[in-house]
Amino acid sequence: MKAITYVTTVVTRLEMTGDDVLLVTLADPDRWELPAFEAGAHLVLILGNGMRRAYSLCSDPDDRYHYQIAVKRETSSRGGSAWIHHHLGMGDWVGVSLPRSTMKLHQDKKKHLLIAGGIGITPMLAFIYQLERKCLDYELHYFYRGNPPLFREVQQAMNHGRLFLYPSSGNAGVRTSIEAIMPAYSEDICLYCCGPERMMVAYNQAGAAWPEAQLQQEHFSGVALDDASLPPFTIELRRSGKRVAVAGGQTPLQALLEAGVDIDYSCEGGICGACSVSWCDGKPVHRDKVLSAEERKSKLILCVAGCDSEKLVLDL
Repeated sequence: MKAITYVTTVVTRLEMTGDDVLLVTLADPDRWELPAFEAGAHLVLILGNGMRRAYSLCSDPDDRYHYQIAVKRETSSRGGSAWIHHHLGMGDWVGVSLPRSTMKLHQDKKKHLLIAGGIGITPMLAFIYQLERKCLDYELHYFYRGNPPLFREVQQAMNHGRLFLYPSSGNAGVRTSIEAIMPAYSEDICLYCCGPERMMVAYNQAGAAWPEAQLQQEHFSGVALDDASLPPFTIELRRSGKRVAVAGGQTPLQALLEAGVDIDYSCEGGICGACSVSWCDGKPVHRDKVLSAEERKSKLILCVAGCDSEKLVLDL
């Protein structure tokens, strides 16, 4: 029997928060409990236009009856956020994946430093709920322009945490501020960051000396690929022995889907981890933003991976 990986939910509330951000509340159609999740998790939504898109959960992990996501309307949308803003309605049924995590709360640490940029506040709100409940020491540094998304929810959730606001910071301001925020390394501190790409670059540069486990992060800007970076190769599926040719300029995910192989996927930009698979042989080229150096020894992300050998063997 194939394991359940998606469940059906229904839209129970739609509310604008901040500038061009829609807060979507989902529940089980029969009011049953939803699959559990922890702060740092996201859902893959199957949209009415056939697209699959990943969105961070911003609701309280202790609320087993509701999922909440916040979706920013992007002018450069490939169809995900635009469809949600223009077509999703109250009472609509939406298929969602089981929650997956790209960040994790390290409860053994004495202090937790959250850094959010704009819509990157979404996973941080879920962290705040858990940190408050566990009475852990934390602070939130929130960068934004205009009306900050989920600001009311953040204020209501925070009790003993410390809040620092950075309105309308330009690129240089973000970089300088993050450098100032970043503490000296300590094994008792864990850092968490989600925001636009310039923020993530500054965060990783400032935290270059920190271990990956203490430098938690979630990206929402996908990897930009060009055809020249995607030479042809052959995929071999270990379990079936099937071979699939990957053409130049094509990703492994695209080739496998064209060949009729059932693969879970979402962002198509190397940031959600939905299409992670194990590899057995070959020389994969890793371009994703989710796998750690240790994880890359056995796994790859199909939507952005390449190959430096003629053949890549996958555990499929």
